Amino acid sequence: MANINEVIANVDKLDHELARQIRKYVRDHNYGLVFEHNLPEAVRLYTKTVAVDDTVNIRPERGKEETNENKVAWNVKAVKEGMATIENGEDEREVAVEDLVPIVSYHDVIYPGLREVDRVERGNKDDPYQVVINAENYHALEMLTYCYAGKVDCIYIDPPYNSGAKDWKYNNDYVDDNDQYKHSKWLAFMERRLKLAKQLLNPNDSVLIVTIDEKEYARLGLLLEQLFPEASIQMVSVTINPSGAKRENLFSRADEYIYVVLFGKAHVVYPSGDGKTKEIRWFYLRRTDYASRRGTSKGGPAQFYPIYVDDSTKKIIHIGDPLTPEQSIDTVPQIPGATAVFPIRDDGVEMNWGLTKKSLKPLIEKGFVQVSEGNPLQPYIFKYVSTKYKQKIKDGRWEIIGEREDGSKIIVEKKRKNYADYNCLAKQII
Repeated sequence: MANINEVIANVDKLDHELARQIRKYVRDHNYGLVFEHNLPEAVRLYTKTVAVDDTVNIRPERGKEETNENKVAWNVKAVKEGMATIENGEDEREVAVEDLVPIVSYHDVIYPGLREVDRVERGNKDDPYQVVINAENYHALEMLTYCYAGKVDCIYIDPPYNSGAKDWKYNNDYVDDNDQYKHSKWLAFMERRLKLAKQLLNPNDSVLIVTIDEKEYARLGLLLEQLFPEASIQMVSVTINPSGAKRENLFSRADEYIYVVLFGKAHVVYPSGDGKTKEIRWFYLRRTDYASRRGTSKGGPAQFYPIYVDDSTKKIIHIGDPLTPEQSIDTVPQIPGATAVFPIRDDGVEMNWGLTKKSLKPLIEKGFVQVSEGNPLQPYIFKYVSTKYKQKIKDGRWEIIGEREDGSKIIVEKKRKNYADYNCLAKQII
């Protein structure tokens, strides 16, 4: 297809005025996320008194489910003695006022207000307080713009996920999976509310947070980019079910998504450490999973060998050679005053060590292996330091502050005051 400018140039040769109008349309038209801007949603005002010129629905009979007829919009022509004359362009009828409910479309200007229904006072009068607004969220946001436009620091939105279940309505009707306009209705629904959120947020320093799952996350991302081109937008995932929610004939899903929209100078702040230290985590040398037992391919024969511990000093003095699959542990050479230790579980299952002899030896020499009392099947228990110790010490994250009686080092992790704790950050955001 030819470039749009080339097409306009060809039109210009035939009709200069038409080409000018096309150029203006192309310049002014939004070519971002394209979706059907469905008719604005409507909300029923059950507590409003029916008046002339109101738009209304006829309520269903008491105790009966709503039908399509109850969703038809009527205009009130007259109200007299508890009866209303209503018409919809094709029909006119008289209905009892108590059987009508006014409806208001979101494109109509309304002037909402708040009416206090209850309060709980437990703190000091000067302390910050919270307000729960029970309302349709669009009108609640619209009302707040009268007092707090440009003053809000943070807005968190947890919208309907458009799953096809009865989790949200559009124009007083549930949107289901068979609705051809389900995505555009959802986008129109979100766009109206996000535009109000934009009016409320402080453009110089604020954040908008929106949670979503995989059904609409891609469209939501495009909508946010279109509505907030000046902001910094990032999507992060959050684990909601570590074991994964099983779904028929599909992969299980363990996470959902969070869009974080940062305005002005707003940015992620990593919490500072307190400067204190704590001992690092040491790993057990004996493998724990049954798949790593002796005789399996996981680890192989190279990781089943004796480690000799001096019974008086409780230090490792020698590492024996790996045993062949047929060789019994009783056949290994003995060292006077020392015990040959193999990786054997409490139930007698012979396991593998987590490291080969070649990898373990330099760790012992550097004091990166601990020795502690065990049980009759495995008289001594060994722990070792991650092989990434060199880089962590070089980076200043780990520090050696002493030595134990078994010759192993005492290593601590330094929580510097400017250290970024990512796990803590994730918990704060969520």
